[in-house]
Amino acid sequence: MPRSRADLLGTERNINLPIRLHIASGESIARSSLSCLSGSSGRVVLEYGCLAHGDYLCLFLDEAYEFVLLLAVMFLVIVAGVLLSLAISIPVLIFISPFRYGRNIPTSPGFPSKFKEPIKEPPSVQIVVLGDIGRSPRMQYHALSFAKHGGIVSIIGHAVVAQVVCQLRKTNLVIDWHNFGYSILALKLGDGHPMVKINKSHESTFGRFSSAHFCVSNAMARRLRDDLKIITPILVLHDRPQSCFQPFRNDEQKYAFLSSLSETAEFVGDLRAGTCRLLVSSTSWTPDEDFSILIDALCRYSAIASTRNLSLPRLGVIITGKGPQQQMYLSRIAKLRAQGKLENVKIKTAWLSLEEYAQLLASVSLGVCLHTSSSGVDLPMKVVDMFGAGLPVVGWNKYEAWPELVSQGVNGLGFGSTDELVTHLVDLFGGTEEKLSLLRQGALQESERRWDDEWDPVAGKLFGLPYNP
Repeated sequence: MPRSRADLLGTERNINLPIRLHIASGESIARSSLSCLSGSSGRVVLEYGCLAHGDYLCLFLDEAYEFVLLLAVMFLVIVAGVLLSLAISIPVLIFISPFRYGRNIPTSPGFPSKFKEPIKEPPSVQIVVLGDIGRSPRMQYHALSFAKHGGIVSIIGHAVVAQVVCQLRKTNLVIDWHNFGYSILALKLGDGHPMVKINKSHESTFGRFSSAHFCVSNAMARRLRDDLKIITPILVLHDRPQSCFQPFRNDEQKYAFLSSLSETAEFVGDLRAGTCRLLVSSTSWTPDEDFSILIDALCRYSAIASTRNLSLPRLGVIITGKGPQQQMYLSRIAKLRAQGKLENVKIKTAWLSLEEYAQLLASVSLGVCLHTSSSGVDLPMKVVDMFGAGLPVVGWNKYEAWPELVSQGVNGLGFGSTDELVTHLVDLFGGTEEKLSLLRQGALQESERRWDDEWDPVAGKLFGLPYNP
């Protein structure tokens, strides 16, 4: 005989939700339906499975809810346990790992133990890169210089992790400041934007945890002390060119290279005849370089060469690099050419390998730098490379650190407007070009000081590497 509803459910219940609950258990299942009408305003059909032996299994809705809730709690407990174990085990592993400065020093083989001399272990350094190391020659130079002295070099791309590990393992952290992240962000958002202020606070706060600092200019060192309140040692390490940036020994080497490059081959005949001069400008086509200054200056130079000063040579301008505003400026250049405003100037773009770029700098007459400096205290690496190739420079000079790199009238000239740039171009390329020759001599003299000459007495000394002045 089937049991009553009270026997099955255990008590009278009012169920007024149209819910179908199916429960199955056992190897052989029989199914039946029970209509629950007592005191209910709705209709519920409860499907249940029962064992063949005649025992019925019934679960209540609240019991099912409690079962699901129990499973969820168990899952959360397991996840929390895993995270907690990782949080405990990782610091423990760091602490129990061998310390760099706590290893047993190896000894020379072949001698009795008490006479064995310890073998000096090579120093090691970990270089942490904030960004793309392929776009940071300075960080590459650090790695090469340290390795050249026999050091063990590791490159790391996670700054916060490196800072934590340095604190846990008593390792010295040295930051090399090329510029300030907050000043670059301010170019897009503005100085008063909350994100700019947060970024500046972040750099200032975490910068104080370092044992020492490198920076690219004396002006930046002052900013680190006065503005970011850095109290640990700050060492000025000026940028210097890589060894591939070298002057050509004679004009024939220049002409041979220019003839081999598709972007410059058409100028070689006029260069030999003395009726053309080559300029080069390297740019990333970004808002921090106002390229319209150079374009406007070239238009005015072309007009002067066509009217007032017919002896001025024609200019070939090679612009290297890629970037977001490139197409915008190329469209403007094409329009100006169609309007006849660049009759005595031909502008060409190029994307070159490092070796080709270095040889191009050594082959042209003048370099142009439009770097404006977001912070006012960083220095353009492109000017350093130009000096390495013995190339004089004209560049935007309206920022604090410029005089640390370029000596006015010695190895280059600064400008703060289109008018000044036009004046420099006419003065340098007009007449006997005596001023340009003097600037080239200054640039050649500047090219003699290389990265190793700057790095060894500053960074090498800090890391305890051998240094012979």
